[in-house]
Amino acid sequence: MAEQKTFAPERAVLWTILNASHIGLDKILEEFLDNAVSAHAHEIRIDLIQNTKRGFIMTVEDDGDGIAEEALSWVFSVGHQPGKSVAGDHNQFGIGLKSALASCDYHNDTWAVYSRVTACPGRYVRVKAPYREEEIDYAVCRTEEESWPGELSSGTGTLISVPVTKTLFKSLDPKWVKTDEECMDTLAEELAVTYGPLLKDVRMTLHWKFLSGKEDSRTIQPIQPNWKQIVLRKEGEELNLGQGKLMADYAMGAVSPHPDTQKYYKCNITSSGLMVYLNGRLIQANLFKEVWNQPHPTYNPFLLQVNLRMVDGNREALPNPTPDKDYMVLGDPRFIQLLSWVRKLCPDPKVCLPKTQKESAELAMCRQMAEHLKASGAASVANLEMPLPLVNKKAVRTDLYTRLPDGRAVLYETKAQASKVLDLAQLAMYGLVAAEDGLDLDELVLVAKSHGNNVQGFAQMLSRRWFRDLPVPTIRLLTWEEVQNGAC
Repeated sequence: MAEQKTFAPERAVLWTILNASHIGLDKILEEFLDNAVSAHAHEIRIDLIQNTKRGFIMTVEDDGDGIAEEALSWVFSVGHQPGKSVAGDHNQFGIGLKSALASCDYHNDTWAVYSRVTACPGRYVRVKAPYREEEIDYAVCRTEEESWPGELSSGTGTLISVPVTKTLFKSLDPKWVKTDEECMDTLAEELAVTYGPLLKDVRMTLHWKFLSGKEDSRTIQPIQPNWKQIVLRKEGEELNLGQGKLMADYAMGAVSPHPDTQKYYKCNITSSGLMVYLNGRLIQANLFKEVWNQPHPTYNPFLLQVNLRMVDGNREALPNPTPDKDYMVLGDPRFIQLLSWVRKLCPDPKVCLPKTQKESAELAMCRQMAEHLKASGAASVANLEMPLPLVNKKAVRTDLYTRLPDGRAVLYETKAQASKVLDLAQLAMYGLVAAEDGLDLDELVLVAKSHGNNVQGFAQMLSRRWFRDLPVPTIRLLTWEEVQNGAC
């Protein structure tokens, strides 16, 4: 008979666990803003004041409903999920406020939360560090004795004050090379896109001051795509993802690069595809392969924006975001149904992309080459835009794949204008991943208007030095003129 024993787990340090949840200042700030929006704020003020060389004090003040004294226990509880009567559109997991405070205040000794409500005119509550798992002290302050620490004149609202280290501030810029002012531009862009649909009803201002004396103040205005062509737009379409009725607003089409952004709407491979908002708050962008398989540079102008709005407070009808509200849970049946609905709405993003002269000319020349190879008998197979499986079973579309009568396989990459080293590197990458997947390519051919000395030199280097012990394919550079003269 098995011997029964017990063990005593070591008590987890809650604050340490919480402060591991966020990776950037923008995501931390968004937790505070989500609470303000959920509390029906009409005005939100963000101040970032540098007080030492090593950091800042950030305050986030709103004129929302505030936190009632009797609600402090559940607001500061970890994992408490309020009922529909008190929860807002962006309160769900009961962890955001505490995690954001801990992510800023690692030592748990500086943060403070102030709140005033309609039922208690002339006074407010103040909760200060440290956060404790048993009992947390708070004070009830009378405004005739201790003035409200914020700038907004509303009789209700919340103010949060937290320290921000210089390292955390620099997380606003992933390259860690920009000036402090450019970091603020990055933050302003993030807020303008993340809360874009809500900013028509909420005034959000951002103020900052550095030790250098430089300061600025900005009203956050929504940043919308620079639409070149909208092929479908609708507001208020009823939708059910399996857990009740939703309303969906969406716009789909082609965009041009936005002149005033660094990250969003740039008409590139990292800003195209599907953007999903939940109740007006951006949850995830740059969804493409999840819906339409692997993206290709030709799809860069494509954008589909969807805003899902819950009805009658039924949050269960929405797809589940992750606790940091940066992604949707991939295995959630509602997310799977959303992707299915999007595919029906847009089976092929190509229909949204106006053909430019350059794109049409390149495709026409590539098609003409394929038809010539087939008609002349030089190729037994000639497939345009053939999906090439990658090792993770996702795919890219290659320009032209041919199989010659003697069994040799040839892959073409085509460019309407002069080639670049990057074009040849991309073609070489296709050859390598094809080999990993069991498709050996005998020739790699780059076709362009012309090839500079740097491209020719790179081709010679690839011919001499290939990857591991894989067979070295023949690498050829052709011009469109040579192709027209029969040199395929």
